[in-house]
Amino acid sequence: MNHPGSQSPKPLERQSFQHTLRTTLAAATSLMVVQACGLEGAFWAVVTTVLVTQSSQGSEWAVSFQRLTGTLVGGITAAVLTVFFPAGFTLFVAGMLAMGLICTLLPMQTSAYRFAGIALAAVMLPDQTTPIRMVAVHRILEAAIGIVVGMGVTAMWREGTNPGADRGGTT
Repeated sequence: MNHPGSQSPKPLERQSFQHTLRTTLAAATSLMVVQACGLEGAFWAVVTTVLVTQSSQGSEWAVSFQRLTGTLVGGITAAVLTVFFPAGFTLFVAGMLAMGLICTLLPMQTSAYRFAGIALAAVMLPDQTTPIRMVAVHRILEAAIGIVVGMGVTAMWREGTNPGADRGGTT
């Protein structure tokens, strides 16, 4: 007799559960790395990790390199601009436009500009007592940790695979 609750999970349910476990593992790892490094912005590392693991499909290494490059562009742009001008609405808008031009001239993908904008906002918009250049360094490091951890977990635990399964062997 076949009971409704006795069926094995459907492949889609299993894949969703594995994706949940993989994302949770990546977020927890990112949080531990940030705390071990003594950085205060665990939020940025974890959010970046979740973004990376949620969207890692196909050419994830190239996209993640673009994200990392964009993060550097955004953090450096914020640090440089605030050396010469007071932070505020006008400078933020000018920074977004400048990063758009930089990303277009390099040429970088949209994901690079998106992460550049996130980094610029993370550095320039919060009310800070810490110098913005130091905040920029911390946000770049935190986002980099998030990208690296997200990609590392994604590389070790591909979608639809069991992380402990033997990957060698026959098919």
